[in-house]
Amino acid sequence: MNKIKKLALGTAQFGLPYGISNKNGQVSQHDASQILIKAKSVGIGVLDTAIAYGDSERILGKCDLNDFKIITKLPDFKEDKKELGTWFERQLSTSFSRLDVKNIDGLLLHRPEQLFTEHGDYLYALLQEAKADGKINRIGLSLYDPSEIPKCFDKFEFDLIQIPGNIFDRRLEKSGWLKELTDYNVDVHLRSIFLQGLLLMSTNNRPKRFEKWNSLFQHWNSWLNETKQTALDACVQYALSLEGIDRVIVGVESVFQLEKIIQATKTPFLEPPHDLVSSDIDLLNPSRWATK
Repeated sequence: MNKIKKLALGTAQFGLPYGISNKNGQVSQHDASQILIKAKSVGIGVLDTAIAYGDSERILGKCDLNDFKIITKLPDFKEDKKELGTWFERQLSTSFSRLDVKNIDGLLLHRPEQLFTEHGDYLYALLQEAKADGKINRIGLSLYDPSEIPKCFDKFEFDLIQIPGNIFDRRLEKSGWLKELTDYNVDVHLRSIFLQGLLLMSTNNRPKRFEKWNSLFQHWNSWLNETKQTALDACVQYALSLEGIDRVIVGVESVFQLEKIIQATKTPFLEPPHDLVSSDIDLLNPSRWATK
């Protein structure tokens, strides 16, 4: 597959001021439309969103979504089990209404741990039913750690998973699950390739709470300087180099940023040092940053 066409456009920024390096806040309706026009023109055909991404679905629904495959995600279910069917239908119909579509390519669980609660089997049945009805083409999971994969796939079957991965976070690469998932005919979409923008920030702009990992960031900067490549190029090329990854999700705040990522797909891949990696979940999982 053409490297550019392997990209998918993440749209969290369309609905929220998303990302630690985000300086511009939420993307405007006009800018969102322009980003999608640019994405379509170069062959990017997958859009990733979520019900929990603020106004993202509504913003997308006002754009031309023809020729795009849409993937969205269900939020956590917090009501009584007997309300699950009604809740599921309401979430799906409201999502379709915001997006102004009649069906979507993929529906993911934003909280896969729901499958292992008292209503897990029923939730899975509802996903399967929506797929059988043609409302969605594929069902899947948005995961945070490859260690979640065995438990989910021991009991259920899915078409698609979304999971983080980047030069610092090589858990998926090292786990061996990329090949396993390919054997299961499961599409793998890689997100957080910039570690929510942290890998693109200069030393001076990086928040002080990340000083704990200064030696790792110094190693990162040294390697980039030695190889004369930008952080953006290195991040994009590493993600695209992983065998078994079907889509690489990138989020942008402007057409300019998207154009820089498109240019990065055309730069040569340079293998990163084997020790330019971390296993510290406090660094790799952005949901833990606020507590540090």
